[in-house]
Amino acid sequence: MLVTCPHCTRTFPYRENKEYTESTILAEGGDDEQLILALRAKRGLNIKRLTIEAKDGYSAILENLKNIKINSGYINIKKLLVVADANSAGIQTRFTEIVKKLDKKDFSLPTTIGKLSNPVLGKKQCGIFLFPDNIKNGTIEDLCLNALTYPNKLQCIDEHITCIKNKNLFKTKSSELSKSRFHIYMSTSKNPTGNIGGATHSSDLDLQSQAFDKFVSFLSQLE
Repeated sequence: MLVTCPHCTRTFPYRENKEYTESTILAEGGDDEQLILALRAKRGLNIKRLTIEAKDGYSAILENLKNIKINSGYINIKKLLVVADANSAGIQTRFTEIVKKLDKKDFSLPTTIGKLSNPVLGKKQCGIFLFPDNIKNGTIEDLCLNALTYPNKLQCIDEHITCIKNKNLFKTKSSELSKSRFHIYMSTSKNPTGNIGGATHSSDLDLQSQAFDKFVSFLSQLE
């Protein structure tokens, strides 16, 4: 459902906040949520009482962390995972920004990207994962590009992009190139789709790929 701002008349997708449970994940969007759910099912992760709150971008995650206490389920949280794109901001910059939004009176603060904070009596634990791999700048699409069932298709896709560039018609920013490559890849699937959520139900994305191992290991901390 879309809602319209009464001041600027822009429309935004409406998402009702979910009530948090013992294991809660804050993610940038629906693609992140669909990938997490698919990996939990495919990799047999035994995560019970899980809530995934898919926000509308990185800024929305920071705002959510700022106001997280107003959620009626806040008291239920024992482990909180935050999942976001590193983009071009830098891994350490984003990690620090997220940690600063955590109330240190309620949370034991994480010190290492990709690992839950130490258990402290009376405090909630938190872990942060930054796509693609907690090391390089990038997005969730960069991770998925390394888990394609038919990676040889990428050569054709890159030739397609080069052709468009040579005609001065390619407008995608270099920081968004992985999104273009992944969307083009999936547009040639048996069941064409432009998003990761659809790809998780397609044979074109290998959910057993080693590329997902680090992210699966991160999620397994909720077991």
